[in-house]
Amino acid sequence: MLGLGNRDWLQALDLLSQPPVRNQCQQLLSITYKKAATSGIIVGSNKTILGKGSSGWIKGKGLRLVGSTNVIIQNIRISDLNAQFVWGGDTIGLEGASKIWIDHNYIQSIARQFIVSHFDPNTQITISNNYFNGQSTYSTGCDQHHYWTFMFVGQADSITFARNYIYYTAGRGPKVGGTSGYTQNVHVYNNYWNDVTGHALDAGTGSRVLMEGNVFNAVRTPSTGDSAGTVFAPTSSSMNAQCASVISRNCVSNTLTGGSGSLSNAANAAAISPFTASTVKSASIMDASSVASYVLANAGLGKVN
Repeated sequence: MLGLGNRDWLQALDLLSQPPVRNQCQQLLSITYKKAATSGIIVGSNKTILGKGSSGWIKGKGLRLVGSTNVIIQNIRISDLNAQFVWGGDTIGLEGASKIWIDHNYIQSIARQFIVSHFDPNTQITISNNYFNGQSTYSTGCDQHHYWTFMFVGQADSITFARNYIYYTAGRGPKVGGTSGYTQNVHVYNNYWNDVTGHALDAGTGSRVLMEGNVFNAVRTPSTGDSAGTVFAPTSSSMNAQCASVISRNCVSNTLTGGSGSLSNAANAAAISPFTASTVKSASIMDASSVASYVLANAGLGKVN
């Protein structure tokens, strides 16, 4: 599809900062993009999208779950969603969804978020064993690292984010919260962030994030440290012990390697209190020393079915 736009959105932002000049406009250029990618395929309730082997591939269009419940999205490659245009489409959008399992998928070359939970409540969401590959010809930092990674901002989200590989990204990895009056409870465990030139976690207003047994390797800013966020990401045995009174077990330490920065503002034990469900108490969480090898061997396409 043809449209009008500047050469790229970074140039457009620069132009907006310039003083106006009478009787002078910037040149508008014709651009070509795929209209299909700007809105996802609607997935209704009680559906399974399951790829066979390594051949399952949705190219050029994402998925939207609007009020959907009881859905599995597993073993699918999703790619080529207008990667050069930040407005060009999200891969998986959740809008008031519940009981959703997004598992063992491979996602690359997209416009904006890999996964986004919109403002309606999204509950009992599990995102596991996926390979999120941020390598891209197009990037906000001109370094081939994808910026718009995940955004969890629903009114009353409950999300489990486990055993995923997040590679070559630069930001929003994930962005959680930010709206007054909304809450997001996100249990983040045994994930492997590798080669992130910007930030991983960006937890804002309303967020309650419990992080266990994750590995951050060569991550410039593992946590933005926003004081409005409520995050507990232990890095020591004494911090781990603070979990026992709420979840009936110690938490598992996170690990920072490869010159990663620090987990700023991530020692707020108040973040633990929402995580009283039996699934959290009984979760099988690996020591961080085993995470990188496990995730690299098991996350992504062709590992099931």
